[in-house]
Amino acid sequence: MEEKNVKKISLRLYKVQTQLEALNDEKLKPIIKEIEAIDKDLLKENNVKFPIKMKQEILDFL
Repeated sequence: MEEKNVKKISLRLYKVQTQLEALNDEKLKPIIKEIEAIDKDLLKENNVKFPIKMKQEILDFL
């Protein structure tokens, strides 16, 4: 998969993850952890580095 597509998907996953975290519901914690794991696997399998800090900066900009 192209790096830009991997980063797009990763950013979308991170956005969903942060929205769920904002709800502050204990029942959502397993889902949040799973989203985080999927994101990590996606980046690792495609050998792409996309730090959380960079994702946060992009979301703040948008």
